[in-house]
Amino acid sequence: MAKTFKSFVKEYSMGLQVPAMSFMKPTASMNLQAKKKLKPELKEVVHKFMTGHDLTLNGKKHDKIEVEVTGTDNANRKYQLTILSPKELTGKKVSVSAKFMERGKWTKTDTSKHNK
Repeated sequence: MAKTFKSFVKEYSMGLQVPAMSFMKPTASMNLQAKKKLKPELKEVVHKFMTGHDLTLNGKKHDKIEVEVTGTDNANRKYQLTILSPKELTGKKVSVSAKFMERGKWTKTDTSKHNK
């Protein structure tokens, strides 16, 4: 005897296996929640004072640029930097992407020589 559509829906929604449709999983066992992408916080990757090596800024290549990380923008994944050296760029504020800071030639600045 053939089942009516109403009885089929009732059995399927209760989580019962229908013999003709045994390959289908009951809806109760399905995980329907979307997975969240986890992004690391930006402050964990970069230090307060950083030194960039062989960087180009405003069309001019610099061997070494020392910066201070003054802020982070987690929504746009950017860092706000203030340039400390070279002298012609001192005090300039720049916004840099997190990818550039993580993948570029950046090292932690040795501040012991500056504190003397």
